[in-house]
Amino acid sequence: MLVPLGVLPLATYVLVAYRMLPGPDAFAPVRLALVRAAVIVGGYAVLLVEVLSVFRALTLPAVLACWTLAALAALGAALRQYRKNRTNPAELLRKRWVDLARAERVTVCVLAVLVLAGWVT
Repeated sequence: MLVPLGVLPLATYVLVAYRMLPGPDAFAPVRLALVRAAVIVGGYAVLLVEVLSVFRALTLPAVLACWTLAALAALGAALRQYRKNRTNPAELLRKRWVDLARAERVTVCVLAVLVLAGWVT
């Protein structure tokens, strides 16, 4: 029952980051999208906890329902962005990965390992 509670915010974050991708002429567009998504999803998380606390509804089913709604809304926004730009996310990530410097690739790999280690434990 707790696995969706970890997966739904992560899925919401990834979908919002895809939706927030700026044009290719922007400086560091992936980083900008990730920061924008972090602010949006983090703000939503804080708002969610505060509102549910006010109504004394901070329970697992209520939190799961709210994150499910957020993930569905983010999926709708990401699909709209995909239809608008017709950019394949996998191809976009591959292109961005190729454009990264070696130090940036190492940093991404280290961060991925840390996130996975924190998620598994």
